[in-house]
Amino acid sequence: MVIQRNELNSLEGYSNVIIVPLTTKGRKSVTYVEVSRSEANRLTAPSWAITNQIFTIDQGDLREPLGRISREELYKIKEAILFVIDAQRV
Repeated sequence: MVIQRNELNSLEGYSNVIIVPLTTKGRKSVTYVEVSRSEANRLTAPSWAITNQIFTIDQGDLREPLGRISREELYKIKEAILFVIDAQRV
């Protein structure tokens, strides 16, 4: 799942995209955030965002977007990432 700001996509010389991986194997952990199946996200099974395994890939490695998660799920993922990096909510 891509989590970076759209503004970064247009920066000259910046070809990376920040990713949070998804898994269908959930864990009871504050770093795993459930993402329910929906028409909007087109997931085939309930999934979990693994917020302690953030990484980057080259924009050229991206495929077509599959869908979007809900604003509520995005908020939960953001909160989990802030927990992982030990940051205060801004």
